[in-house]
Amino acid sequence: MASMVHIGKEVLSEKDVEDIFDSVLSSASSKLKPTTPSNEDEYNCSNRYRGLALIICNENFKTEKLRRDYCDDEIKLMKETFGKHLNFTVLIFKDLTAEQIHWVIHRACKQPGFHPMSDCFACVLASHGAEKARCSNGKPTSVDLRDHCLYGVDHNTITTKAIIEKNQRR
Repeated sequence: MASMVHIGKEVLSEKDVEDIFDSVLSSASSKLKPTTPSNEDEYNCSNRYRGLALIICNENFKTEKLRRDYCDDEIKLMKETFGKHLNFTVLIFKDLTAEQIHWVIHRACKQPGFHPMSDCFACVLASHGAEKARCSNGKPTSVDLRDHCLYGVDHNTITTKAIIEKNQRR
């Protein structure tokens, strides 16, 4: 199945994101042959699906000098790697704001009908990034605390810490 690239300016709400996930995952193809590990060093890959590969790639930022001209090449190579070679269901988003990145990752992690039947989940975030200074409990400290963050095309940031903490299974 050909993967469609969902562009940020077309993703206007969390409902749009939900509809995209529902459409893609309802048409996911089962693996040709589930495999079971031959020794303790191999993962169990006996589920119905290989899994979801979520690819978010930002190219066009508010400032032209921040443009990532190689974004389409990244998408092509990741789609080929995850889809063709590793048999993942590939879902691609391009040019998302920080808020849209949050919506997409949050929805990807909330797929109770798909993840339990999958071997794994892969998430690729290709954008500009930085480190942001952070206070401890809202107060400055003598220790220089920093968080890694990603930029949305709107130049707002989302920290990798927030992505992980808000979306890990409990």
